[in-house]
Amino acid sequence: MLRISATLLQAFQLYSSTDWFDEPKLLDAIKGTVVSTPQMKIGQAFHSLLEKPQLNLDGVYERNGLRVVPAANASILERLPEGGVFETKVVKTVGQTREGDDLVLVAKAEYIAGLHVCEFKAPLNGQFDAEKYERSVQWKMYSMLYGANRVSYHIACLKQDDGLLRLRTLDSMDLYAYPELERDVRELVREFLHYLRSRQLDSYLRKEVSAL
Repeated sequence: MLRISATLLQAFQLYSSTDWFDEPKLLDAIKGTVVSTPQMKIGQAFHSLLEKPQLNLDGVYERNGLRVVPAANASILERLPEGGVFETKVVKTVGQTREGDDLVLVAKAEYIAGLHVCEFKAPLNGQFDAEKYERSVQWKMYSMLYGANRVSYHIACLKQDDGLLRLRTLDSMDLYAYPELERDVRELVREFLHYLRSRQLDSYLRKEVSAL
């Protein structure tokens, strides 16, 4: 099978449509080379603390050396629909490649309640950009693979203050499926497959079924 994750397809979309996401970054994503950045570490710690908040003796949340004031987490948690679960994965076969591989799309939602998927972003010193999230193929894959009727982004823009990560702004936006959504996802998948073949990179995504 050929396995394409939502994260990887989004990386290809950024490479295809922006100047800042260059080919070496895309190649790292395809090859599974993890280049950790300070922003990635903040995002991972923040997401982990949303799922399993742990106060330290100073009364703040702490994970991997990062300290987050409780209000930053609480502000997002209170916006989540009740009864959901964190970190669920969906795997769906959507056809075959011309080489005869099953074409498998994979996504992992950070939080899902019924047919409502939620994603969290925690940029440091960043700003909310609604158009950026609306253009992203990530939420479209969630809608397609989970059958979600709504995908919500919660963007907590953080600031560093005296060794603590504090909430500067919090914005939320809801996105909904449209009639051509699946067609648009499949078209981007086709473009990505063409890129992989032209660079002879498809072997990096060819997996055994047990690897799912």
